[in-house]
Amino acid sequence: MQQPVTPPVKQFEKSPRTIVSSAPKTAAHTAPASTAATGAPVAPMDPAIDPVQLEQVRDAMRREQRLVPAAVAGSIAALAGAVVWAAITVTTEYQIGWMAIGIGVLVGLTVRKVGRGVDASFGVVGAALAFVACLFGNLFAVVGYLAKAVDGSVFQILGELDLAIAQELLAATFSPMDLLFYGLAIFEAYKLSYQRLAPPATLPTA
Repeated sequence: MQQPVTPPVKQFEKSPRTIVSSAPKTAAHTAPASTAATGAPVAPMDPAIDPVQLEQVRDAMRREQRLVPAAVAGSIAALAGAVVWAAITVTTEYQIGWMAIGIGVLVGLTVRKVGRGVDASFGVVGAALAFVACLFGNLFAVVGYLAKAVDGSVFQILGELDLAIAQELLAATFSPMDLLFYGLAIFEAYKLSYQRLAPPATLPTA
């Protein structure tokens, strides 16, 4: 007769953000695949994962999520990345498209570090911020070129911009390759903005 396994609650309470793998390996963990009454094989449980304890960890991590601070920090990272990308573009007079991916990585890691997210909503926030950062990076680069051409101030030109003019500038400088780099930046930001948790294991049935 198989013995029930009690999750090591005390050890879980000490470290709620890690999956404790020290549960006693009783027959419920070590028994090979068996056959249920219906004749269907039953897969053995992973000895390193207790499903009850894993769900407790998931709930504890969700309570630690911080979406608003993650969005604020991600916005700062996105703005900083856009400014750096534009400055390099104007200085070298060459747009390095791969830097868009770097912006996506920067935004994603920032959102994940500050937000401690485990839900996909953090990925959506990171992806949206990365996309906006790429747009602003291109816009700032165009403004930098204009300021350089007329020997004017970047801030003065930015102050005179409105939404219609910004759209015209972006449309005039758009390249099909931008879609590739934008897409990669969005993908990286989404992927890195939150921590994916393993799905709970299915308890074997007798």
